[in-house]
Amino acid sequence: MSWQTVKQEAKEAGYEVGSSIYYKLEEGKNRVRILGEFKAYGSHFNKARNTSIVCVGKDKGCPVCAYNDKVSVEKKCPVKPRYVGYVIDRNDGKVKLAEFGYQIISAIGDLALTEDWAFEDAPDYDMIIIKTVGAQTKYSVQPTPKKFPITAEEQEALDNFITTYGDLDTIIEKKKAAQMEKNAGQGKPSNVITAAEEEEEEPITEEEPEDKSFLDSIPF
Repeated sequence: MSWQTVKQEAKEAGYEVGSSIYYKLEEGKNRVRILGEFKAYGSHFNKARNTSIVCVGKDKGCPVCAYNDKVSVEKKCPVKPRYVGYVIDRNDGKVKLAEFGYQIISAIGDLALTEDWAFEDAPDYDMIIIKTVGAQTKYSVQPTPKKFPITAEEQEALDNFITTYGDLDTIIEKKKAAQMEKNAGQGKPSNVITAAEEEEEEPITEEEPEDKSFLDSIPF
């Protein structure tokens, strides 16, 4: 795949040019088919600016890790896991790249361990991810009652997606490479696909300091 021809290749693969290849959770119920294991990478989230930065590691120049070394515990911006994987969006039937936080991934993991809904790499049933928006956005996951395998056409769509955009390791490495280039002051590369961080999950149990003015000093 050439990044210069990615739009044309996406169109040939059945995706409208200009549309997102990323799965976006809407408020309420979202039906998806998980197509395999997800892979994790680290991310820092700045609540003051509602934005995220990929953690490339302190040894590779992550500015937030460097910032964390200089401030007290309550002012740190810790690294949190983000997970990427392939799904079928049942709203339009297309294979997309999903990016979830720990709430969703742990709920899916809990299903994988139950007697009735156990699975290894990928479930043989759809799931309903419920997004509840409030003072703190929360997510829950429910299995759908009917079990059935994905179709040959859906498997082919997944294979084509991976051929076009890369496997999960490649996608994560490109995200890190894009962030390292941005950290070096060159700006976000226009030829690297990066997901919008719209589904950041707030910490569930951490207490926040009353004075949050320090959040503006986090370097992103």
